[in-house]
Amino acid sequence: MSLPAAPLLSAAALFERLTLLRLWRAGVRGRWLTAARTPLHALVAPAPPLPPGAPRRPPLVLVHGIGSSAASYGPLIALAAPAFQGVVAPSAPAHGMSPHHPCAEDPEALFAVWRDVLDALSAAEPVALLGTSLGGAVALRYALERPARVRALVLCSPAGPRMTPAQIEEVRARFSMRRLRDGERFLRILFDRPPPLAPLVGLAARAALRGAPVQALLAGLSPSVGLSRRELGALRVPALLFWGGRERVLPAGLLDIYREALPPALVTIVEPPHFGHSPQLEHPRELLAAALSWLDALPDALPDPLPPPSPPPPAPPQETA
Repeated sequence: MSLPAAPLLSAAALFERLTLLRLWRAGVRGRWLTAARTPLHALVAPAPPLPPGAPRRPPLVLVHGIGSSAASYGPLIALAAPAFQGVVAPSAPAHGMSPHHPCAEDPEALFAVWRDVLDALSAAEPVALLGTSLGGAVALRYALERPARVRALVLCSPAGPRMTPAQIEEVRARFSMRRLRDGERFLRILFDRPPPLAPLVGLAARAALRGAPVQALLAGLSPSVGLSRRELGALRVPALLFWGGRERVLPAGLLDIYREALPPALVTIVEPPHFGHSPQLEHPRELLAAALSWLDALPDALPDPLPPPSPPPPAPPQETA
C-alpha cells in the first residue's frame, strides 16, 4: 500500500514520532495498519522469547482516549513489552501520526475502524485489551461484541455508560477550549501532578482538543449514546477496572453505574487514591504490576486460537522511523 503522509506539523504527530524515537532502542517500531480501508499508525513491540517456566500471556493491545494517541502509552509500552506476546498501540484516525479521515468525526464510524483493527490483531489468538477514557469505552464495547477475541480487559477511567443531560454538559465543560489557558486548565484536571512546562504543553493540548474530531464527538453526545446497564451486565470477559481517587475528567456517577451494572463475578474494581485520569502516564509501573498480578491469577488455560476472520487480513505493516 502507498503510505499516507504523516501530519508532521501537528503537535500530536510530533509527540508520537518523538515517542517512537525514544522507544526505538527498546525494540519498538512504527507500523502502518489498515482498518476499514483507513490507514492507522501504530507503535508495535514484538513478542520476546519466552523464558522457561515464565507465564505465557496474550498479546496486549492498547486503545487510547479522545484527543490522545498511541504516544500516551509510551512509558507503558516500554515496561509491558517483555511481559506480553507483543504489544500494539494504534492511533485512531486524525490522532497521532494517523491521517485525518471523516470517520474520526462519527462515533459509529470510528468504532467500526477500531472493530476492524481489533479483529485483525486478535485473528491468531485472543488479546488482552487495555483502554483508557474513550479507549476504555471502545475496549468494553468490543469485548461485548466479540467476547471470544478478548482474553481480558483492563480499563482505566473508562467512558462508556449512557449519561444524563447534566453529566453530558459536565463532560463538555471539561473539554471546552474557548480560552487560551483552557488547555493548561485541562492538564490540571487530567493529571494528579501537572507535567513540566504545563503552560506550553497546555497550548498543544488545546489545539488537539479544539480539533473537529474531538468537538464533533462531544457534540454528538446524548442520553441515548453509550452502553445501557443491561448491555454492561452482559459482559462475559474478565475485567480489571481502575478508577482513581483523583479522577476529575469524567462524572463520578459513571463509577456508580459500573459498580451496579457490571457482573461482579467477572469484574474487579480498584480505586487507587493517587490515580488520576491517566495512570498509564503517571503511574505506569504500578498500573502494570497490578494488571499482571490480576491477569496471572485468571484461569491458566487460554482459549484456543481463533481462525482467521472472513475478510482478508490487512496489508503487511510497513515500518516507520
